[in-house]
Amino acid sequence: EIADHLQWPTLSLWASAGWIAAFVLGYGLTELGESGLMNLLSVPLVGMVLWNVAVTITSLILEWRSPSPKPTMPIALRSLTKHWLPPSSDALRTKITERFRAMTEPLIVLRASSRARAWMHLAAALLALGTMTGMYAKGWSKEYRAVWESTLLDAPTAKAFLSALHGPTSKVLGLPLPLDHFDAMRAGPGREPHPGDALPWINLYAGTLLLLVLLPRLCLAALALWRGSQRVEVAWHKLNWAAYASRLRMTITGGGKSLEVLAYGWRAGEEPRDRWAEVIRERFGGLARLQFDAIPSAEEESFVAQWTPTQPLVV
Repeated sequence: EIADHLQWPTLSLWASAGWIAAFVLGYGLTELGESGLMNLLSVPLVGMVLWNVAVTITSLILEWRSPSPKPTMPIALRSLTKHWLPPSSDALRTKITERFRAMTEPLIVLRASSRARAWMHLAAALLALGTMTGMYAKGWSKEYRAVWESTLLDAPTAKAFLSALHGPTSKVLGLPLPLDHFDAMRAGPGREPHPGDALPWINLYAGTLLLLVLLPRLCLAALALWRGSQRVEVAWHKLNWAAYASRLRMTITGGGKSLEVLAYGWRAGEEPRDRWAEVIRERFGGLARLQFDAIPSAEEESFVAQWTPTQPLVV
């Protein structure tokens, strides 16, 4: 029954559902609508690239910063743990559960936060992959033409913006920037646009999503898991789990060692012997047999002169 109170939930099913939703959402953000026109300044496409570049830079800074000295469970998550780890009327079970929580919560917080960051990076990568898939899937059975329109940008500014946005992809993947007839592709009220071929732009957007979103996000997911593992390892050593486990094993399988305990300046009734015994047994084993002997104050020399150890271990 105690083991049931020490179980923490897993959220892998929710993570998988989120990844599927991200891919579907990316597929729906392609903006390749019924009109058969692809707007080169479409907010979902351009915004996705710019947002992910900003998040990538921020994530790199956050991953390499120093962790907090003592991670604590968020208040919202702590309230949920009351359901996962319900209180018990059994005093021993409550003590064990509280000890377990004190030793594990910092590790759980670090592990959960690193995994959450990795999950979000994977979701962003799948969102980009869904968008890439949607552009090619919709372009397979229908011919799309490329146009652009904007209230804020004129032709030279829009051309410079798209050149900066897709410039790295053009150089790395060798994809040309089809800007020869860019001015004539402008659409809008009172304009008669001359749409261009959409395939080169689809290739550019897909390549940009690959280089600036998909690959960086996958690398960030791996970095988040690696840094999270490092932080858990540091917290593990700070919590001194090895010593705790050793003491716990000694408590369960103490081996029945016999110890002689010399209490200096102590007379029967002055100090609670049980408190001393608990501390000693925590070190030497819960089944240790203790023999208490008092060393009276001001009689140290006479005690030492006549004292002979009666047990192999003396405290």
